[in-house]
Amino acid sequence: MNPQWHTSRILGCVLSVICWLISSSVAVSTEPKSEVVVLYSSDTGLPATEAIRRGFRAILHPNEDSGPDLYEEYLDAARFPGPAHLEAMASLLDAKYSGRPVDVIVALGPTALEFVLQRKAKLFPNAKLVFAGIREERANALVLPPDSFGIVSKLDPVETLELALHLQPKARQGYVITGSASFDKSWEAIARTKLASFEPRLSLTFLAGLPLESVLERVSALPPDSIIIHLSMFEDGTGRTFVPREVAGKIASAADAPVYSVYDTYIGQGIVGGYMDTFDAVGLAVGSLVQKILAGEQPTGGAIREAETHKFVVDWRQMSRWQLNAANLPQGTEIRFREPSVWGQYKTYILAFTAVLLLQSALLILGEIRSRKLASQLAAESKERMELAVASADIGLWNWNAKSDTVWTSDRCKELLMLDDRASLTRDEFIGRLRAPDRPLALKRMADALASGLPCIAEYPIDLSDGSERWILSRALAKGGYKDKGPRDHILGVVMDITERKRSEDAIRESEERYRVLAETASDAIITIDRKSVILFANPAAEKIFGHAVSEMLGNDLTMLMPDYLRRVHQVSVDRYLGNGERHISWEGVELPGLHKDGSIIPLELSFAEYVSDGERRFTGIVRNVSDRKRAEEELRESEERYRNVVETQSELICRYRPDTTLTFVNDAYCRYFNRSRRDLVGAKWVDLIPEPARAAVLRHVKSIIAHARTVSYEHEVQRPDGTVGWQHWTDRVILDADGGAVEIQGVGRDLTELRQAESEAVRHRQELAHLTRVSVVGALSGALAHELNQPLTAILSNAQAAVRLIARDPVDAIEIGQILQDIVDDDKRAGHVIQHLRSLLKKDSAIRTRIQVNDLITVSLAICHSDLILKSVPVSQRLAADLPEIDADPVQIQQVLLNLIMNACEAMNGKPAKDRLLLIKSERRDAMLRISVVDSGDGIPAEAIKELYQPFFTTKSLGLGLGLP
Repeated sequence: MNPQWHTSRILGCVLSVICWLISSSVAVSTEPKSEVVVLYSSDTGLPATEAIRRGFRAILHPNEDSGPDLYEEYLDAARFPGPAHLEAMASLLDAKYSGRPVDVIVALGPTALEFVLQRKAKLFPNAKLVFAGIREERANALVLPPDSFGIVSKLDPVETLELALHLQPKARQGYVITGSASFDKSWEAIARTKLASFEPRLSLTFLAGLPLESVLERVSALPPDSIIIHLSMFEDGTGRTFVPREVAGKIASAADAPVYSVYDTYIGQGIVGGYMDTFDAVGLAVGSLVQKILAGEQPTGGAIREAETHKFVVDWRQMSRWQLNAANLPQGTEIRFREPSVWGQYKTYILAFTAVLLLQSALLILGEIRSRKLASQLAAESKERMELAVASADIGLWNWNAKSDTVWTSDRCKELLMLDDRASLTRDEFIGRLRAPDRPLALKRMADALASGLPCIAEYPIDLSDGSERWILSRALAKGGYKDKGPRDHILGVVMDITERKRSEDAIRESEERYRVLAETASDAIITIDRKSVILFANPAAEKIFGHAVSEMLGNDLTMLMPDYLRRVHQVSVDRYLGNGERHISWEGVELPGLHKDGSIIPLELSFAEYVSDGERRFTGIVRNVSDRKRAEEELRESEERYRNVVETQSELICRYRPDTTLTFVNDAYCRYFNRSRRDLVGAKWVDLIPEPARAAVLRHVKSIIAHARTVSYEHEVQRPDGTVGWQHWTDRVILDADGGAVEIQGVGRDLTELRQAESEAVRHRQELAHLTRVSVVGALSGALAHELNQPLTAILSNAQAAVRLIARDPVDAIEIGQILQDIVDDDKRAGHVIQHLRSLLKKDSAIRTRIQVNDLITVSLAICHSDLILKSVPVSQRLAADLPEIDADPVQIQQVLLNLIMNACEAMNGKPAKDRLLLIKSERRDAMLRISVVDSGDGIPAEAIKELYQPFFTTKSLGLGLGLP
């Protein structure tokens, strides 16, 4: 056969296979994937959700490139209950999946299943339904579509309570804990129905819908032989939401009795265990079911099947904590976190050491039987086996031959002691790896071992190259010659790394030293007693508090430190607690009297705890002498009483309030003012007594007081009991804590309503006087004003008559008539301006401030007085500064002042000849002020009138009223 043809044929086959693989790959990659939507009842943070998700994806998505397209959605119903949220989620899902070819919809949890059943026809009409995470009784109560398949969980509180009774056969009290969410309430209903059969064997108490703090307080005071079943708490009685597993941890930490549950996610949080499904296994089962449906298989076992994952599960650590007997566990119970036995933990080392001994024995026996010719071969084999055993046990071997002064070391020994790779060392080289102070002692121990033949055990530190240290345990035994019958001439040794053990021992020593230093230096007494109340330990502070020397207290009964009437109570209480775990008082911060050596009674504050040492129950207490605090409290009470007596006799309003305006104290005057009791006012916010429009300004004022920590006086409106609005004046002072933070604000106030009303009346009178003054000015100017109006009116009449005559002519002069009409318009505007100014002066309105130009106001005022000035032969000179800024003022009031000054100036010059009269008006800017000056050439104010110039109703005019300027 032609080799070239044969090679070409093989190459063609290979290329054909490659092309087939490529085409298959392309075909697979273009095939559309199935689509699966997974709907979770809760959120991603729930441990059960994550466990099911993990198992589910392990089946359907073993890697990124395989499996269907998964879309995961979370209803988060525990944190957002109610139909509004579910409708919003339905709208979102409709927008996302409308028109998509969803093959399977997976509903995990009861809320998700009910959600899908109500909306499947609209959201996922062609998808098959798979559900899980729901109890069997709840699933049977639902109407399921024909294309649905589900896995129900057996979360049975009955089996869990049976487990608890097996472990605690003497228990007579049971407590069932649930929350206030709808899911929690469903668990409560199930538990009440199913667990009723346990009574009267077990008295059941349901801690349902309580605040979490109340639950923790209740379980912390239960007898140790009680049984606690924690089912679910998504929400407590206050409306706060939780992750139930975290609640389980808090309950288990606080409880004085074992806690059980039906959820495996609670395992590891402090509960003992229960009869439960593992959520990972549920996820695997759901994934397998979906996988079969996508493959076109018809699942067997019916539409609803029970998960085969339930079993008894316990936490070995909690079994040990509560001293529960593992022999009482049902057959097949899964035990988690079980610490291995000595055999389980050190099995490798024991087998290795046994193997070493067996190998040594085998070598000795074989050495007797076989010829010396095989000795070297056997020795080599023994060495290999020995090295294997030693390597598996993680120990190093060494052998010192005293005759040849050579030391053989295994590889592990070289590694532990950081020796070089030489085959043998001298004894001094071997010992040289130790620290210099340890070498003489090591040499002496080797010599003693050769002399006595006794085992030698020692620990040495080794300095490492990185500056750290390694601790080595050395076990050595001297041996003789052949069959150990000759004189001892070599030493066999084993070394192992004990660094971690030494660190643990050092940590324990440091902890004990810290405790000793703490106890020796503590200002509070620390006393330890046994179950018979015999004092085992007392620190120096106990001697200072009770007057007894420490040596006098040790070995004596604790009752020597108690008044007579408490000694019997103490002994009875201790016996009762040791018998049934019942506490008669709190163990934290309890106040009791103590007995000093001199017979005096000492007020004490005690906190104590129980622990077990060498199998014995012991109690340690911290005792604080609170004599100084009691005296301070009494002095504070007396001080507050004196303060209250002073405050309650005041006629002024006194209060204290927090930074948010919540009242913490009000005196009787405050209560009388608002016609409310102290009970109604304390705890309320005084800002609610302020009219709505004024509240924002008052709150800004309070924030300013707190920010600057100062004493400030201010005034504000207040809603009075009769419905009227009054005014109050307050002086507030901030009360600070030790860190300078605002704790409270103390205020002293008085009513200003009558004063404010009087001020308002005075303002009204001033406004009326100002109006009268303006009227009098207009009256004084009436002649001039008549002249000012007469001129434009006369001109209008003349122009109108002229226009009539021009119209009668032929031809009509339209241009001239237009000019006449324009003159009429101008004269009309002039008269209108005069009337407008008169109306503004005569108006009886409140002052209105606006932006005005001073020079314009001067010009208008002179225009009003123009005719009067001509009649009185008073020439006017103006020196008005240019570019003056606008000012914020009432133009009517400024104009009234100008008119008064102009008229007064004219009157002041009445006795002067016309040629000597002059009125000068100036406007100028000085720094940040504008000044208007009205200067006349009159004789001025008489000297005797200067002092009374600003007195009410004083005037130098014969017809004046002395009203003055407004």
